[in-house]
Amino acid sequence: MIHKFKVGDLVEYYPLEEFPVGDGGYQAYPTSNPAQAIITGFYDNETGTKLSGDFTTMDKVIEVSVAGSAGIDRLFMTEIELVSSVEHDPLC
Repeated sequence: MIHKFKVGDLVEYYPLEEFPVGDGGYQAYPTSNPAQAIITGFYDNETGTKLSGDFTTMDKVIEVSVAGSAGIDRLFMTEIELVSSVEHDPLC
């Protein structure tokens, strides 16, 4: 079961680090050190539309926007782990 994440939850994830490859491009790999961040919003992966309400019932791939020590990132819900949940909705 996937946790019902909320805006304001503290989560942990492994940020990506880019390394140059021979053809002039870059290859991204997860770092070995996890980062902590606060969830700032939820988005539809396909359209980029910000989601609100009970998005867990939607048939969509959901991205989570987070801000923390590693910067601002957009991640899939499967890439984050809950550290601490907010007790109330911070937007109220």
